[in-house]
Amino acid sequence: MPISGLVIRMKHGRVELRDQIASDPRITLGDLQQRSFLPAVLETATLEESEAVVEELLSREGILGVDIVTVDFSDGIVPTAEAS
Repeated sequence: MPISGLVIRMKHGRVELRDQIASDPRITLGDLQQRSFLPAVLETATLEESEAVVEELLSREGILGVDIVTVDFSDGIVPTAEAS
């Protein structure tokens, strides 16, 4: 289950986008910064789903970009047997 840290860059003053984005249960939002930067955490079942969500965000009018700050794949890592 990839967990991604994002910064969503919005057109200045488009704060109504925050409510639209918050309606997606896979996205947890932080506080809007400088009226344009919205920190977010995206939690999905697969990397493909994460990519689709980011693409969907980018398609919204008023969103200038989505910066992917970090991606944690540790939940999906399967330990391997150590070589002896």
